Amino acid sequence: MKTCGMCKNCVPADRCNGDCDCKAKNIEVSQDDDIRFYGEKNNEPCEQFTAG
Repeated sequence: MKTCGMCKNCVPADRCNGDCDCKAKNIEVSQDDDIRFYGEKNNEPCEQFTAG
């Protein structure tokens, strides 16, 4: 399973709960979120995912 934390656009945020910021989409994500959660279409991988 690929997660947001494997993406070079995922940057740890200086907040609690292990939140991160997605630089590509300018949204708050969790580092262990499955990248399919953020795809444009249902159950497709996030199109901004770039392996870090």
